[in-house]
Amino acid sequence: MRKIAASLLCLLCLTSVFAYEGMLAGQKDLKVIKTEFFDIIYTPGSEKSAAIIAEHADDLYRELHDTYNLIHDFRMPVTITSSQDMFNAYFTQVPYNHIVLFDTQAPSSMAVFEEDLLMVFRHELTHAITINIKTPFWVVVSKIFGDMINPTPLIATSGQLEGIAVTEESRTGEGRLHSEFTRHIVKQAKLEDDFPNFAEITGARSIYVYDYNYKFGGEFMEYIRQTYGEEKMAEYWKRMTNLGGLSYFTIFESVYGISMNDAWNKFKEVFPVP
Repeated sequence: MRKIAASLLCLLCLTSVFAYEGMLAGQKDLKVIKTEFFDIIYTPGSEKSAAIIAEHADDLYRELHDTYNLIHDFRMPVTITSSQDMFNAYFTQVPYNHIVLFDTQAPSSMAVFEEDLLMVFRHELTHAITINIKTPFWVVVSKIFGDMINPTPLIATSGQLEGIAVTEESRTGEGRLHSEFTRHIVKQAKLEDDFPNFAEITGARSIYVYDYNYKFGGEFMEYIRQTYGEEKMAEYWKRMTNLGGLSYFTIFESVYGISMNDAWNKFKEVFPVP
């Protein structure tokens, strides 16, 4: 019990440090737009970006809610800041569910959207939705211990987490699944008979190329969606979120009736190349 208490105290201290050194540390004159599901917090100079997100955020939430059969609705803050020069965004559960968007120009490698910030928001919102398909038990656990107590990151690999988000960002005909700049690496791997296995697309920075989790993960999750349908995909993420198996391998096989390795090999076989 003392060890648990000490661990919780350490975690609280760490999250306090992160909060103090957060993206809005030292910022003044913050503004907030409240929608049905979001508190959109932004810094001066990001008014237009905040208005775009506010206009579409609730509709995107409802769309993803229906796609993944979200059981319990939830609200969360979205921070838009221009304090960083690098175009990026992230969703995190620590110390609570929230999304951060960096309001700056996208690099050429991300020039796959007409509205960069909005589609990146959709990507991060997919993370938020897919790991919050909680049963009543896990909802109670989160209310007691906080949003960061969630088993999904313990089971799902980065290849799956980023893969499903890439498929969602690409639903409108834009996104990385429709970019030959992105897809050429997957095609080249097949042409050169150097296709990675599923364990090699986890996104570990020690493995080159470290963004395989986006490129290969996105293509694989889209193949699974197209082959087996939306309902099975929603069921798969529901079980992942609620610790419905010992590992993603066992959960995958119980939902789809095929092993992850066999599904990966079929995906590799049918992936189109010139």
